[in-house]
Amino acid sequence: MKKILICGGHLSPALATIEELKKHKDVEITFVGRKHATEGSRENSAEYTVIGKMGIPFYEITAGRLQRKFTPKTLPSLVKVPIGLTQAFYILAKIKPNIVVSFGSYVSAPITAAAAALNIKSVIHEQASIPGLATKINAKVAKKVFLTWPQSKKYFPNENSTVIGNLTRDLDAKTPKDAKIKKFLNGENFLLFMGGSQGSHIINNLAFEFVRKFKNYKIVHLL
Repeated sequence: MKKILICGGHLSPALATIEELKKHKDVEITFVGRKHATEGSRENSAEYTVIGKMGIPFYEITAGRLQRKFTPKTLPSLVKVPIGLTQAFYILAKIKPNIVVSFGSYVSAPITAAAAALNIKSVIHEQASIPGLATKINAKVAKKVFLTWPQSKKYFPNENSTVIGNLTRDLDAKTPKDAKIKKFLNGENFLLFMGGSQGSHIINNLAFEFVRKFKNYKIVHLL
Protein backbone atom coordinates (compact mmCIF):
# COMPACT_ATOMS: atom_id res chain seq x y z
CA MET A 1 0.00 0.00 0.00
CA LYS A 2 1.38 3.40 -1.04
CA LYS A 3 0.64 6.20 1.41
CA ILE A 4 0.25 9.70 -0.01
CA LEU A 5 -0.17 12.73 2.23
CA ILE A 6 -1.75 15.79 0.63
CA CYS A 7 -1.47 19.17 2.31
CA GLY A 8 -2.12 22.84 1.56
CA GLY A 9 -4.89 25.33 1.10
CA HIS A 10 -5.60 25.23 -2.64
CA LEU A 11 -8.48 22.78 -2.64
CA SER A 12 -9.57 22.53 -6.30
CA PRO A 13 -6.31 21.06 -7.71
CA ALA A 14 -6.00 18.91 -4.59
CA LEU A 15 -9.43 17.42 -5.31
CA ALA A 16 -8.44 16.79 -8.93
CA THR A 17 -5.40 14.87 -7.69
CA ILE A 18 -7.45 12.92 -5.15
CA GLU A 19 -9.95 12.05 -7.89
CA GLU A 20 -7.18 10.41 -9.91
CA LEU A 21 -5.49 8.74 -6.95
CA LYS A 22 -8.74 7.11 -5.83
CA LYS A 23 -8.75 5.14 -9.09
CA HIS A 24 -5.83 3.14 -7.70
CA LYS A 25 -6.75 0.61 -5.03
CA ASP A 26 -3.20 0.40 -3.70
CA VAL A 27 -3.12 4.08 -2.67
CA GLU A 28 -4.01 5.38 0.79
CA ILE A 29 -4.70 9.14 0.99
CA THR A 30 -4.43 11.42 4.00
CA PHE A 31 -5.12 15.16 4.04
CA VAL A 32 -3.52 17.75 6.33
CA GLY A 33 -4.95 21.26 6.43
CA ARG A 34 -6.71 23.90 8.47
CA LYS A 35 -9.98 23.16 10.20
CA HIS A 36 -11.21 26.75 10.22
CA ALA A 37 -11.59 29.03 7.21
CA THR A 38 -9.45 31.89 8.53
CA GLU A 39 -7.55 32.75 11.69
CA GLY A 40 -9.99 33.51 14.50
CA SER A 41 -12.96 32.16 12.55
CA ARG A 42 -15.25 29.47 13.91
CA GLU A 43 -16.47 28.44 10.47
CA ASN A 44 -15.09 25.20 9.10
CA SER A 45 -12.78 25.49 6.12
CA ALA A 46 -13.79 24.22 2.68
CA GLU A 47 -11.14 21.50 2.79
CA TYR A 48 -12.23 20.24 6.20
CA THR A 49 -15.85 20.02 5.05
CA VAL A 50 -15.24 18.50 1.61
CA ILE A 51 -12.48 16.07 2.56
CA GLY A 52 -14.49 14.85 5.53
CA LYS A 53 -17.45 14.01 3.29
CA MET A 54 -15.12 12.01 1.03
CA GLY A 55 -14.16 9.73 3.90
CA ILE A 56 -10.48 10.69 3.72
CA PRO A 57 -8.65 11.04 7.06
CA PHE A 58 -8.17 14.73 7.86
CA TYR A 59 -5.52 16.04 10.25
CA GLU A 60 -5.77 19.59 11.49
CA ILE A 61 -2.55 21.56 11.83
CA THR A 62 -1.92 24.84 13.66
CA ALA A 63 0.41 26.63 11.28
CA GLY A 64 1.80 30.14 11.62
CA ARG A 65 1.35 32.48 8.69
CA LEU A 66 4.67 34.10 7.72
CA GLN A 67 3.96 37.77 7.18
CA ARG A 68 6.02 40.29 5.25
CA LYS A 69 4.65 43.23 7.27
CA PHE A 70 4.34 43.65 11.02
CA THR A 71 0.69 43.50 12.14
CA PRO A 72 -1.11 42.66 15.40
CA LYS A 73 -1.21 39.05 14.15
CA THR A 74 2.53 38.79 13.50
CA LEU A 75 3.63 37.66 16.98
CA PRO A 76 0.72 35.18 17.48
CA SER A 77 1.57 33.70 14.08
CA LEU A 78 5.23 33.31 15.00
CA VAL A 79 4.24 31.46 18.16
CA LYS A 80 2.31 28.99 16.03
CA VAL A 81 5.39 28.11 13.92
CA PRO A 82 6.99 25.69 16.44
CA ILE A 83 3.53 24.33 17.30
CA GLY A 84 2.87 23.54 13.65
CA LEU A 85 6.27 21.89 13.24
CA THR A 86 5.70 19.72 16.28
CA GLN A 87 2.31 18.65 14.96
CA ALA A 88 3.82 17.99 11.52
CA PHE A 89 6.47 15.65 12.93
CA TYR A 90 3.80 13.81 14.93
CA ILE A 91 1.50 13.40 11.91
CA LEU A 92 4.29 12.21 9.62
CA ALA A 93 5.64 9.79 12.23
CA LYS A 94 2.15 8.36 12.68
CA ILE A 95 1.20 8.05 9.02
CA LYS A 96 4.65 7.31 7.54
CA PRO A 97 3.72 8.48 4.01
CA ASN A 98 5.76 7.52 0.97
CA ILE A 99 5.43 11.04 -0.40
CA VAL A 100 3.98 14.44 0.49
CA VAL A 101 2.08 16.44 -2.14
CA SER A 102 1.83 20.15 -1.34
CA PHE A 103 -0.71 22.59 -2.77
CA GLY A 104 0.69 25.78 -1.29
CA SER A 105 -0.57 27.99 1.51
CA TYR A 106 1.13 28.51 4.86
CA VAL A 107 -0.39 25.30 6.24
CA SER A 108 1.85 23.26 3.92
CA ALA A 109 5.15 24.75 5.16
CA PRO A 110 5.55 22.80 8.43
CA ILE A 111 4.58 19.51 6.77
CA THR A 112 7.08 19.98 3.92
CA ALA A 113 9.84 21.05 6.31
CA ALA A 114 9.24 18.10 8.63
CA ALA A 115 9.12 15.73 5.65
CA ALA A 116 12.57 16.95 4.54
CA ALA A 117 13.95 16.40 8.04
CA LEU A 118 12.52 12.86 8.08
CA ASN A 119 13.86 12.14 4.58
CA ILE A 120 10.37 11.87 3.09
CA LYS A 121 10.10 13.06 -0.51
CA SER A 122 7.75 15.91 -1.34
CA VAL A 123 6.43 17.50 -4.53
CA ILE A 124 4.65 20.83 -5.03
CA HIS A 125 2.00 22.10 -7.39
CA GLU A 126 1.78 25.90 -7.71
CA GLN A 127 -1.39 27.40 -9.20
CA ALA A 128 -0.52 31.10 -9.23
CA SER A 129 1.69 32.81 -11.80
CA ILE A 130 3.47 34.54 -8.91
CA PRO A 131 4.12 31.89 -6.25
CA GLY A 132 3.42 32.54 -2.61
CA LEU A 133 6.04 32.65 0.12
CA ALA A 134 5.20 29.16 1.37
CA THR A 135 5.80 27.63 -2.05
CA LYS A 136 9.13 29.43 -2.41
CA ILE A 137 10.21 28.04 0.95
CA ASN A 138 8.89 24.54 0.24
CA ALA A 139 10.65 24.48 -3.13
CA LYS A 140 14.04 24.55 -1.43
CA VAL A 141 13.50 21.02 -0.11
CA ALA A 142 10.97 19.57 -2.57
CA LYS A 143 11.94 16.86 -5.03
CA LYS A 144 9.86 18.43 -7.81
CA VAL A 145 7.94 21.66 -8.40
CA PHE A 146 5.04 21.49 -10.87
CA LEU A 147 3.90 24.83 -12.25
CA THR A 148 0.68 26.03 -13.87
CA TRP A 149 2.17 28.99 -15.77
CA PRO A 150 5.35 29.21 -17.91
CA GLN A 151 6.13 32.65 -16.47
CA SER A 152 6.53 31.08 -13.05
CA LYS A 153 9.71 29.32 -14.18
CA LYS A 154 11.78 32.42 -13.36
CA TYR A 155 11.06 31.87 -9.67
CA PHE A 156 12.25 28.26 -9.89
CA PRO A 157 15.23 28.21 -12.28
CA ASN A 158 16.41 24.77 -11.17
CA GLU A 159 15.88 21.66 -13.23
CA ASN A 160 13.39 20.29 -10.71
CA SER A 161 10.59 22.61 -11.92
CA THR A 162 8.22 21.64 -14.74
CA VAL A 163 5.22 23.39 -16.30
CA ILE A 164 2.22 21.03 -16.45
CA GLY A 165 -0.72 23.45 -16.30
CA ASN A 166 -3.50 23.52 -13.73
CA LEU A 167 -5.13 20.38 -12.38
CA THR A 168 -8.85 20.17 -13.07
CA ARG A 169 -11.56 17.69 -12.25
CA ASP A 170 -13.50 15.75 -14.87
CA LEU A 171 -17.13 16.62 -15.52
CA ASP A 172 -18.26 13.41 -17.15
CA ALA A 173 -21.79 12.99 -15.77
CA LYS A 174 -20.77 9.82 -13.91
CA THR A 175 -22.57 11.02 -10.80
CA PRO A 176 -26.05 12.60 -10.50
CA LYS A 177 -24.43 15.83 -9.34
CA ASP A 178 -22.09 16.01 -12.37
CA ALA A 179 -24.97 15.19 -14.71
CA LYS A 180 -27.05 17.97 -13.20
CA ILE A 181 -24.22 20.49 -13.66
CA LYS A 182 -23.60 19.38 -17.23
CA LYS A 183 -27.30 19.71 -18.09
CA PHE A 184 -27.37 23.16 -16.47
CA LEU A 185 -24.47 24.41 -18.64
CA ASN A 186 -25.31 22.67 -21.90
CA GLY A 187 -26.26 25.00 -24.75
CA GLU A 188 -26.67 28.07 -22.59
CA ASN A 189 -24.91 31.40 -22.22
CA PHE A 190 -23.36 31.52 -18.79
CA LEU A 191 -20.88 33.54 -16.78
CA LEU A 192 -18.39 31.89 -14.44
CA PHE A 193 -17.17 33.66 -11.30
CA MET A 194 -14.38 32.11 -9.32
CA GLY A 195 -11.82 33.16 -6.72
CA GLY A 196 -9.57 31.36 -4.26
CA SER A 197 -10.50 28.42 -2.08
CA GLN A 198 -12.32 30.75 0.29
CA GLY A 199 -13.50 32.96 -2.56
CA SER A 200 -12.95 36.69 -2.98
CA HIS A 201 -15.26 39.15 -1.24
CA ILE A 202 -15.10 41.57 -4.18
CA ILE A 203 -15.75 38.84 -6.75
CA ASN A 204 -18.59 37.40 -4.67
CA ASN A 205 -20.34 40.78 -4.45
CA LEU A 206 -19.82 41.32 -8.17
CA ALA A 207 -21.46 37.98 -8.94
CA PHE A 208 -24.59 39.01 -7.06
CA GLU A 209 -24.73 42.25 -9.09
CA PHE A 210 -24.49 40.30 -12.35
CA VAL A 211 -27.38 38.05 -11.32
CA ARG A 212 -29.64 41.10 -11.35
CA LYS A 213 -28.23 42.72 -14.49
CA PHE A 214 -27.68 39.74 -16.81
CA LYS A 215 -30.99 37.91 -16.67
CA ASN A 216 -30.39 36.17 -20.01
CA TYR A 217 -27.30 34.43 -18.65
CA LYS A 218 -26.92 31.59 -16.24
CA ILE A 219 -24.53 32.52 -13.47
CA VAL A 220 -22.07 29.92 -12.18
CA HIS A 221 -20.51 31.05 -8.92
CA LEU A 222 -17.57 28.89 -7.80
CA LEU A 223 -16.40 29.45 -4.21
